[in-house]
Amino acid sequence: MSDRKSSRLLNWIKLGRRRKPNSASSKVADELKFESLESRELLALTTDVPSIQGTVFLDSNQDSTLTAGEEQAGVTVQLFLDDGDGVYETNGEDTQFGTDLASDVDGTYSFTGIDGNAGYFVVQPAQDLAGVHLGEKISSLIQPGNPNLVIDAFSSAQSAQANPPAPSSDGSTLLFADEAEVLGAERDMFVELVSGVGEVQFVVNPFGLLPVLQFNSSSGVQGQAVVTWDGQDLSSSPTPAMGLNGRDLTQGGVNLGIGMKIGIDSAGAGELITFRIYQGDAATFSEASGAIPVTDGSASGYLFIPFSDFSGPVDPTNVDAIQMEIGNGNLPSADAQIDFIGVVGPAVFNVANDAGSDLAITKSNITDTVPAGSEVTYTILVENLGPLDVAGAVVQDTFPTELENVTYTSTTTGTVSGNTASGTGNISDTVDIASGSTITYTVTGTLNSAITGTVTNTATVTAPPDR
Repeated sequence: MSDRKSSRLLNWIKLGRRRKPNSASSKVADELKFESLESRELLALTTDVPSIQGTVFLDSNQDSTLTAGEEQAGVTVQLFLDDGDGVYETNGEDTQFGTDLASDVDGTYSFTGIDGNAGYFVVQPAQDLAGVHLGEKISSLIQPGNPNLVIDAFSSAQSAQANPPAPSSDGSTLLFADEAEVLGAERDMFVELVSGVGEVQFVVNPFGLLPVLQFNSSSGVQGQAVVTWDGQDLSSSPTPAMGLNGRDLTQGGVNLGIGMKIGIDSAGAGELITFRIYQGDAATFSEASGAIPVTDGSASGYLFIPFSDFSGPVDPTNVDAIQMEIGNGNLPSADAQIDFIGVVGPAVFNVANDAGSDLAITKSNITDTVPAGSEVTYTILVENLGPLDVAGAVVQDTFPTELENVTYTSTTTGTVSGNTASGTGNISDTVDIASGSTITYTVTGTLNSAITGTVTNTATVTAPPDR
């Protein structure tokens, strides 16, 4: 009878199949994917504005666009208020707004009740969901009060001033080369002194230092001020021309109303700003008003007037002229500013998660029981089960000291690079492996002649951190 010792060789598989993390924990800008205006139409979550909403999805087809069937339910999403520097920080300077949300059954989320003058970051914290690791995702700065369509940015200087004796009026027209600052490429201003001794004034960007529309009226006077956007007609008349030619202010349903940064001093508390949208002629319009936020007179408040508040026959999808009025002839002495006027909808940030690839590693040997001092041969199979190619996966096998004189070779199928064709000692390869491709390592070594019991060996494949 032989007195040779035997040893049991146990091929312990650390990673039988491992899904790659979807993203690195570091904040990488190109991980963030915003949807175009067209894709925003997929959302119908809320009519609240300002708001931030979106859909969490697993980008299975790698087109960076939300496709039906890619939605992810139950994903935790957070909202953080920017401290004013436009950079997301984890040191407590950017504070969480409200509580965590979980994406709905259709992948959607919505943050409402937010400040139109503030900036926010949407954060998807790193998490594991249904066996899939979702990496941290952080949006760029989102300013939900900013317009999708600018009516007037009030950058180019212009003024109109009505002086006593009352009644008196004044008008001003300013043409533009394009619509970058003003919708319709013309701003028409009209002011009227109704009663009192003093002036009523509209001035845009006074002294060229402050891009706002400023309304001023002297103590003891009453008056009104009107701005009209009706295309290029070279007239400051408060009777609008119809030069916007059926403009769709909703931009296909994306926008829900008119928003502005605005404020009035305490003397004007309770005063309204009124908007009219016209179609066809000056007698056909819809109208809505909103209370001007009371500030120190600066444009530090935010006002949103939804299209649903407009009364009249004109629909915001077909507009020939827009008019804004402050005072309606009854505004007492007050100072007010408007930073911008625009058409606003919910801000949209869709969270695109990398679908990742499924990496698998399997070890096999001919027999589980091997005599000490004998040669042993086994294989390590590394597979990329898809759906994505992987660059930078690490294959490692650190052999136990009981296995001596280790040599190995490797062969591949499909598209693979970075594997060591033949070598000695431990395996440590950083490989690029396309979806559906494989690497087969054939390992040969000799068990130490004095060994008894069980020898354990572990092989791993690790996805790169950006997967």
